Amino acid sequence: MPLATRILQYGGLGIPSASAISEPAYLGSIASVWHTLLDLIPDLRDLDIASPDSDRLPSLRDARRIHTRLLAEHASLRLRYKTFSEDKSSNPPSILHGLPKSLPTLSSLSSSSPPKAQSTFSHVVHHSAWRDLYNSHAEAFSQDRNLVRLTAVAQRGATDFHRAIPSRPDFAIDSEVMLFATQRQLGLPLSCLAGITDLPSDVDPYGDAAINSCSDHSTRHNHLTTCWATALRRAHRRKVHQEYSLSSDCRADAVIEHFHGRNIHQVFETKLVNPLSSDGKPYNANAIGSAFAGSVPRMQAEIHAKYDGHLGRHRKTDLIHEVFGGISPPAYKFLFNSGCAMRSRDRHGGDPSDPESELPRTPDKDDSVPWAARSFLSSSLQAFSISIHTKVAEQVFAFAKTHRQSHGRSHAYTSSQRGE
Repeated sequence: MPLATRILQYGGLGIPSASAISEPAYLGSIASVWHTLLDLIPDLRDLDIASPDSDRLPSLRDARRIHTRLLAEHASLRLRYKTFSEDKSSNPPSILHGLPKSLPTLSSLSSSSPPKAQSTFSHVVHHSAWRDLYNSHAEAFSQDRNLVRLTAVAQRGATDFHRAIPSRPDFAIDSEVMLFATQRQLGLPLSCLAGITDLPSDVDPYGDAAINSCSDHSTRHNHLTTCWATALRRAHRRKVHQEYSLSSDCRADAVIEHFHGRNIHQVFETKLVNPLSSDGKPYNANAIGSAFAGSVPRMQAEIHAKYDGHLGRHRKTDLIHEVFGGISPPAYKFLFNSGCAMRSRDRHGGDPSDPESELPRTPDKDDSVPWAARSFLSSSLQAFSISIHTKVAEQVFAFAKTHRQSHGRSHAYTSSQRGE
C-alpha cells in the first residue's frame, strides 16, 4: 500500500500535483509576460534577467534560483537516462523519451515567450519524482513485480484511459473495468478475485498470471489491431487492410497499401505483451528497471523471425504495447508522424476524399506540433489504452466467473469487494 500511495502522489494515474509543479508554473508565468513588460517599462531593458544584477528584483531572483535548480536537475536526469539506456537495452522505455532535450534560457524570455514553457519545466519535475521513487524502492523490491509494474505504469500511454472523456462510445469504460485497471496500476489485489482461496498455482491475486496463463491473447490483440487500423485510416485516408497476406505462410496484422510508392506497402505487426511472467518475475532479470527494455527486444526478435525473407520491398513498423497500456517508442513515433501528416495534408490542400492522393507524411522542419496532430495523437493513445485495459479486464473477469461457477459459488462479488 505505501508504494501505491507514492505512485498516486507522483501522478501515476494522470493526476498532477499542484504543489509539485508550483516552481515550473512560476517560471511559466514569468516567461509569458517578461518580454511584454520590457515594452511597457523600457528601463528594464538594461537589466539582464540571467545575471546576478537581477537579484535586485525579488521575482527575478526567485526565477533565477528556480531556473538554475531545474537546469542542474535536467542535466542529472539526462546523464542518468543515458547510462540507463546504455546499461539496460538499446530500446529504453518510452518514459525516457518524454524528457525535453533542453530547457528555455532566461535570456530568451526577453525577446519572446517560449511555447509551452511551463510544460517543459514540469517534465523535469515529474521525471525527477519518478527517478526518486524508483531509486527509493529499487533496493527493497529488487526482482519483485512491483518494480516492474512501477516502470510499466509510467510508460507513455499507460494511464491515458483515465483522461478519456466518455463523450464517444469507444471512449466509455465500464466502472468495474475502471476499478480493475486502477487496481492494476497501483499494484493492489484485484477485487474480482477476492474471496477465491483456491486459486490455481498459475494464477495470482494481481491478475498478472491469469492474463498470461488462463486467457486467449488473440482477442485483445485483434481488438488493438482494429484500433490501429481505425487511427491509420483517419490520419492517412488510404486503404488500410487487416490480416494482409504477404506470402502463403506470412500474414501481416495490417498494411497501408502503396504508402512508400507503387506496390511498396507499409506493413504493421501488432504485439501486446506482459512484462511479468507467470511467476511474477520479469522476462529479463537484467532489465528489471524497464518493462519495455525486456519485452521489446524479445518481441522484435520474434517479429524478425516471422518476416524473414517475406518482407520484400515493403517496410515494417512494430506496434508493440503492454498489458499495462504503454506504447513502445517506434509505435509512438509512427503515430506522431501520422498526426503531423494529417495536418500537413489539410494545410497543403490535399483532397481528403481521394485515398490515392499523394500526401506529405512528415511535418515541415520549422513547423511546431499543430493542434490537429496533438488532438489525433492524444485521442488515439486514449483509444489504445482503453482497448487494452478493457480487454484484459474482461478476460480476468471471465476467468473469475468460470472459476467460481466450477466450484459452485456465485460469480458476483459484493459492493465492498468492488471498493464502493
